[in-house]
Amino acid sequence: KKMKKILSIITLMLIVLQSQATHLMGGQITSQKDSSNLTHEVTLTLYRDTLGIPMPTVATITFTNNFGTFLFTSQAPVTSVTNIGNGVEKYEFSTLVTFPYYGTFKAYYNECCRNMAIINIPNAGNYSMYLDLQIEVDSTNSSPVFLNDPITLAQLNQPFSYNPSPFDVDGDSLSWVMDTPLELLSGVGSVIPGYSLPPSDTSSPFNLDQLTGEITFLPNTIGNFQISVKAIEWRNGVQIGFIRRDMQLIVIPSSNVPPLVTNTYNIIRTSSININPGQTLTFTMVSTDPDNQNIDVYPSGDIFQGNNVPTLTNTYISNSSVQSVLTWTPTSNEVRSRPYTFCLRLSEQFGNITFNHDYSFSVSVNSTTYIMDDIMNSKISLYPNPTVDFVSFELNNNQNGDVLVTTIDGKVVKKQRLVNGMNMINMSELSSGVYRIVSTDKSINKSVIKN
Repeated sequence: KKMKKILSIITLMLIVLQSQATHLMGGQITSQKDSSNLTHEVTLTLYRDTLGIPMPTVATITFTNNFGTFLFTSQAPVTSVTNIGNGVEKYEFSTLVTFPYYGTFKAYYNECCRNMAIINIPNAGNYSMYLDLQIEVDSTNSSPVFLNDPITLAQLNQPFSYNPSPFDVDGDSLSWVMDTPLELLSGVGSVIPGYSLPPSDTSSPFNLDQLTGEITFLPNTIGNFQISVKAIEWRNGVQIGFIRRDMQLIVIPSSNVPPLVTNTYNIIRTSSININPGQTLTFTMVSTDPDNQNIDVYPSGDIFQGNNVPTLTNTYISNSSVQSVLTWTPTSNEVRSRPYTFCLRLSEQFGNITFNHDYSFSVSVNSTTYIMDDIMNSKISLYPNPTVDFVSFELNNNQNGDVLVTTIDGKVVKKQRLVNGMNMINMSELSSGVYRIVSTDKSINKSVIKN
C-alpha cells in the first residue's frame, strides 16, 4: 500500500507539471541528401506532451541563405508518430526540397509558445519555440543527426545522465556545446534573455562531456527545465553546418533508486578504451536494480553506424539484473584520429514511469601495435603544480618528427618538433578542453583532457 501511495503521488506530480504545458517540448531539424545533388529530404522532429493541445498535421519550414535572406518555405506533412514514454510523443515531418545552388543554407521552424512552467527561462510563455539547421549543400553532404531520443524525466537528488549521440554519416568531424534556446525575433533566431542551465548540486554540476557528448548533473530543484544542445559539423578545420536540439526536462521527486552499474574496464565516462586493428574489444557491464524493477538495455553511438559494427548481447541474470557484453574487432578501415563512442541506455520501470540512464564510453582505434602510455585520465591544470602542463612523449625507433595538438574537430592549435625521439609538449598556453595529440609517424595518437 505504501509503494502504491508513493507511485500515485509521483504520477500526480508529473501530471500537474505536464498539465501547465503547451504541446511542444522540443525538437530538431536535419537534412539528408537525396539522389539529386541539390535535393534534400528535410525532417523536422517535434516532441509533444500528450496532455497538451494536439499537434498539427503539417509544419511550415522556412529556408534562407547563410546570411538570413528569405528564400522559400516548404510544407512538411507528418510522416511518423512514435510514443517514447512518460507521456511524450515524437512527430516527424518530412519534405523534399531542391536548393537553388551549391552553398550554405539555413532552415528554421518557429511556433508559439514555450511552456510557461519552464523555470530556467524567465516568462517562458512569452517566447516561441525556434529550431534551426545550417547545411552545406554540395554533391555529397548531409547534416548530422541525433541517434538518441531525449530523456524527458529526471529524479530529484539522483544523478542524471543523457547522451543525444550526434552522428555524421559523411564522416565529418563533430563538436557539441550546450547552447541557449532561441526565439524568432525580426526574422532571425535570437537568444532568449535570462536563460540559465538547470540548477544542480555543487557536488555534481551541470556538465557536457566534450569527448562523448554526454550530459550529467545532480538535479536539486523540482520543475520543468529547457535544455539546448548544438552539434557543429566541421570539415578540414572549417565549420560547415550545425543542428540544434531543444528538449524539456521535468525533474520530479521519487523514491526510486537508480541501477548499480559496474564494468570490466572499471572506467568512468571521461575515460577512453584503446584498441589496435585486429584486436578484439570485449566490454562487459552489469546493471542491477536495487528496487528489483525490470531493466532493459539499448545501444547507440557512432560505433554502431559503420559496416563493421559491434555485437551487444544482453543476458538477464534476473528481471532486475542484466549483463551486457559488447564485442568488436576493428579493422584497418576503422582507424581514425577521432575516438568512437558507444552509449548503453538503461531503462527501468518504476510503476507506470520509465526512468532512463545513459552510460557513454569512448574507444580509440590506433594505427599501430605500439602505442604510448594512455594519458586520457591526465588532468592538466595550471595551478598549483605547473609542471604537469608538460606532457612527455617518445617516438618509436628514436625518430624525429612533428607532433600536432588539435582540437576534437581537427583544428591544429600547436605544432612542435620532436628531436632525437623524445620531447615534451607544453600545454600551459592552451585553454581548457579535450585535445588530440598526433605525431607524423602515427605512433602518438592520443586524447588528453586539460582542465
